[in-house]
Amino acid sequence: MKKYIYFWGCQIPARFPFMEKAARVILEKLGIMAEDISGFTCCPEKNMAQNMGDDIWLLTAIRNLALAETAGGEALITPCNGCYATFKSAAHKLSINPPLAIRINKVLQDSGLKYSGRMQVKHIIELLADDIGADVLSRKLSNPLWGMKIAVHYGCHLLRPGEGGGFENPHAPVKLEMLVNALGAGCVDYPSKLFCCGESLGRGCDPSQALDMARRKLL
Repeated sequence: MKKYIYFWGCQIPARFPFMEKAARVILEKLGIMAEDISGFTCCPEKNMAQNMGDDIWLLTAIRNLALAETAGGEALITPCNGCYATFKSAAHKLSINPPLAIRINKVLQDSGLKYSGRMQVKHIIELLADDIGADVLSRKLSNPLWGMKIAVHYGCHLLRPGEGGGFENPHAPVKLEMLVNALGAGCVDYPSKLFCCGESLGRGCDPSQALDMARRKLL
C-alpha cells in the first residue's frame, strides 16, 4: 500500500479544524492510513512569501517535500489549494532545472535533508477521485445527500498551480462534481464557477474588490 503523508498547512489547523477532523475520519474509513510527521513549516503560499524572494519560497517548499521523502512517504496529501499549488510548482521548477535542484540540495544538506523529486503531491479531491474512486465512495455511503443541490467552487490554486499543472483540465474540470454526485447530491452549474473568489486581493491589496468578486460568484 502506498505510504501517504498528511500536510495540513497553516490555515486548516488554525482556522478550520473541523475540516482536518472530517478528512481524517473519512480517509481512515476508506482505508487510507496516512501519517503525520514533525518538522513541517508553512508551505509557504507564494503570495505570503513573495516579499522574501523566490529563493526563500522555493527552499521552504522543497524542504517540506524533502522531510516527507525522508520519512519514507510516497505521496503528500493536502486539503489546502494554496499548499497544493506551492508544492506542485516548486517540484516542477526543480524537475526542469537540474542546476537549481543541485543548489537547493546543497542548502538542504545543512539540515541533513535531500530532495530526490520522487514525492507525489495530491490534493484530497485528487486522492478521492483517482486513488479511491467515486464508485467506492458510493458503495460506502451511509448518509446520502439525496435531493441536495450543490454549486462547487474549485478555486484558482487547485486548477492553475502555475507551471506544475493541476490534476485535470482547468477549463472543464469534472472531478469535484463527480464526487458530489457519488454522495447522492446534484451539481448546479453557474457562469462564474471558474472565477477567482478574490481572496488574495482581500488579504493584500483591495478588500472592496475582493468582496465584489466573491459577491459575483454567490449571485
